[in-house]
Amino acid sequence: MLLSPAHIKSINEVGGKGFRLKELSDQGFSVPAFVIIPAAVLEKEMEIQGSLSPEEVINAFIFEKDWKDELNKFIPGAEKKWFAVRSSGRNEDGAQFSFAGQFKTRLYVSFEELENAIKEVWHSAFSQTIKSYTKENNLEKPKAISVVIQEMIDAEVSGVAFGINPVTGNENEKVISSIFGLGEGIVSGELDSDNYILNHSKTEKQIANKTHLLHHIGKGKIEKSGLNPEKQNASTLNEKNLNEISAVLDKLKKIYNHPQDIEFAIKNNHLYLFQTRHVTATGNKKDESQYIVWDN
Repeated sequence: MLLSPAHIKSINEVGGKGFRLKELSDQGFSVPAFVIIPAAVLEKEMEIQGSLSPEEVINAFIFEKDWKDELNKFIPGAEKKWFAVRSSGRNEDGAQFSFAGQFKTRLYVSFEELENAIKEVWHSAFSQTIKSYTKENNLEKPKAISVVIQEMIDAEVSGVAFGINPVTGNENEKVISSIFGLGEGIVSGELDSDNYILNHSKTEKQIANKTHLLHHIGKGKIEKSGLNPEKQNASTLNEKNLNEISAVLDKLKKIYNHPQDIEFAIKNNHLYLFQTRHVTATGNKKDESQYIVWDN
């Protein structure tokens, strides 16, 4: 039922996000431990239960008795860890369409709650949002979706970074946006972020007045809390962090022959990567004096 990175063979097997995680891991980047439930698991059940709707199949799905033993084999001590449970569609994180934010993601999922979280992700593949997105972009509707089960990192700083300026299209610039706490605050646009524009040896810093952060308060609950006053106008990233992220973007551009859009987190001065995908939209703005990368 589960595939570890070593057992993943193709992007069709596990979807875009899952296959990129495998590639990152294989290339030596620091990726939190993960396994994938391939889309074929749900597809097979849908074939068997052909008279039922996808939603009915998912609701009635019974997990193999030993699947959590398998998880423990791939991620030792899994019963005591927190997990992120997210989608990995075959068309997701592609060169033209990213499906960014379209599928369900669950954070800080306990070992006991994994089955419910997996079903939530499966359900999201058949939501009205996905139906509208695929129709608008002339894409095939997903028959099923793979699911990534990945160890949570209790991030001190989280962010996104682009190997090209996504607003102006300037290939000589990299753009990094970051916040304190969990990355959901920046991906959703809920929190104001620090923005850094790197152009060779020059770095332009736009430090936001950051009033809040998202963090885990225990029992799988995430809370938005006020940020300590001394941190509100402090830079989330130091020069070492910026140089390391810049080097990662350069390396990924060489690997994929295309500028990448990554999600990252920093814990105890260690940089973790959660995702890489092609930058799918860039602007061509002549006036670079003012622009917005993230807007809540």
